[in-house]
Amino acid sequence: MIATVIRRLLQFVAIGMLAALMWQNIVTVPYGHLGFLKDRTAGWQDTPLSAGTHWLWTGFVPEKWKLFLLKKQEPPLRIKIKLPLRYTKLLKLGDDYYTKIRFDCRYKISPSHFPLLLETVQYDPEKIREIFIERLKILIELKYYEIYQNDFMLDNLAVRLRQYLGNETNSPLLQDYQKNFPDNDITFQKIYGVKIYVPDAGLYRARTADLTPVLLAQRQSLVKQIEADAKAYQIRILGQAEMQKASKMKDLIDQNPKILEYYKIEKMNPKADVWILSEGTSTKTFTLPSHKKKKLKIIEKPGGALSPITR
Repeated sequence: MIATVIRRLLQFVAIGMLAALMWQNIVTVPYGHLGFLKDRTAGWQDTPLSAGTHWLWTGFVPEKWKLFLLKKQEPPLRIKIKLPLRYTKLLKLGDDYYTKIRFDCRYKISPSHFPLLLETVQYDPEKIREIFIERLKILIELKYYEIYQNDFMLDNLAVRLRQYLGNETNSPLLQDYQKNFPDNDITFQKIYGVKIYVPDAGLYRARTADLTPVLLAQRQSLVKQIEADAKAYQIRILGQAEMQKASKMKDLIDQNPKILEYYKIEKMNPKADVWILSEGTSTKTFTLPSHKKKKLKIIEKPGGALSPITR
């Protein structure tokens, strides 16, 4: 009777372990996605998994596979960019004196480049989208400052920005993206819903008519930069002096290793300038970095005790 019960328990345990093992080998790829598998030892698998349920052989190795999902089509992405006018930051003007750009766009991540992109962003798929956004912001910012070289161009700034961003059928921005990022690891598909806000030119000129605050802000900025440079120079000079001092001390110790005894005694009696050492008989004179006008006389006598003599 007891043997039968134990046999049944072992059977249940074996079935449970088998079910757990099979469950670990099953992965599910949602609809509209591709699954990319990375082996702990062999690396990426060549062929991505299609949508559905897949059984994988793990060879009884726990966590052998790591599954990453890629959407076949990324959802629409809204981009928002805020760029200052010439004196916005210096005068600490409000949010109304920034140029604001907003648009929607479509993009697609290349399946063949997806594993490499994942490795680039430390296996965080969300950061791939941030790479695409940063690329767009760089291109738009470069074009913005190319158009807006001075305040006289403020009147037609919005028109020229809109021409550059374009629309679904014609977008110079999309063309610039394809030219600057030809690998097509992240494809820029289309742009739409463009909205641009440029501060009122008349109000901006009225706020910047008196440039005294601007000159004051520039002067304060320049003074801070000069102070920072001077401080950095001072730190650099002190560092060089410490290195020269260390080099001189090394040469001095190489010439007479027993000079280390001087520093031990100096901590006990800084006024001592004559020392009696215990080996040999010789008289030597040294100029120490910490005693530039003071001569150190070292007398070595057989059997002499190490002791300072203050004069």
